Amino acid sequence: MAQIIQPDHMQIDAAVAYYDNNRDAVFSEIKNAIFIGIRKDYTEKHMVDDMIRRNHTQVLWLEIWRPNCTRCQEAARPSIILNDDMVNIGDRFADNAVDAVVAIQVLEHVSLNQALELLEVFKRVARKLVMIETPYGERSQGPADGNKYEAHQCSFYPDTFIEAGYEAHTVTEKKNPHLDDPCRRRILALWYDKKFEQHILDK
Repeated sequence: MAQIIQPDHMQIDAAVAYYDNNRDAVFSEIKNAIFIGIRKDYTEKHMVDDMIRRNHTQVLWLEIWRPNCTRCQEAARPSIILNDDMVNIGDRFADNAVDAVVAIQVLEHVSLNQALELLEVFKRVARKLVMIETPYGERSQGPADGNKYEAHQCSFYPDTFIEAGYEAHTVTEKKNPHLDDPCRRRILALWYDKKFEQHILDK
């Protein structure tokens, strides 16, 4: 029987840790996914590229800042890119449109009311899994590299996700695992369709 393994408090990146631990049990079942936000760092390279190569997952990028879309195209990533605001995802996609919605370090860039609405929309759009990562608590950040959308507009604590029907886990960076340092903490929030979760556990 498969086991869905949660990340511990010593992982560098919550979403990557979850992906690594559950690659065969969960992500082999994800045939198409919406990834919100194009990132330059380890998460994008490791998780997305591997999902495409290993699992043949069809990935659709939803990215608001056009230069990021251009960069992704130039990198020849084998995916579909949609230049749009994530707050429009409910209008863009029907219910149960894809197997998974992945939103890593993006929800903090919209207002809290918009983020709470998106938590519900993500569950409607995804058939099987929603995976979200945000900073833990308040983390000030303004525009960066000419991108006004990099500014943080809201903050999250685990209860925010739990009240919306998600699991929520606190993860700290490996190089400085101090839970009392908010700059080192992240939240990994997960929602599973119940039938999908039971199917995975029964494998």
